Amino acid sequence: MHHVAASRRSQVADPPTVRHDDQSLPQAAATKDFDKGMTEMRVVVDFDLCESNAICMGIIPEVFEVRDDDFLYILNETPPESDRAKIEEAVQRCPKQAISIED
Repeated sequence: MHHVAASRRSQVADPPTVRHDDQSLPQAAATKDFDKGMTEMRVVVDFDLCESNAICMGIIPEVFEVRDDDFLYILNETPPESDRAKIEEAVQRCPKQAISIED
């Protein structure tokens, strides 16, 4: 499979632009989880180890994508807690153990 060079930049898809002055969203929405004392899960990939074999993409394509350039991209670095079980499966099944979760 494809070996990723040590100097390669993290392939994280650009998040959608959010306007902080948008009055159509309730102000509390941004701090809802913080107020409950919940921490946000963050997906991390060690691109020095990653072989872009797409096992993680097969488990949870909403978070991981291997594109035509044979590089793995993280589509959502901070997925919802409801995706934790699938993310943990991707962590366990990664043959190079290149995926981790930070809380």
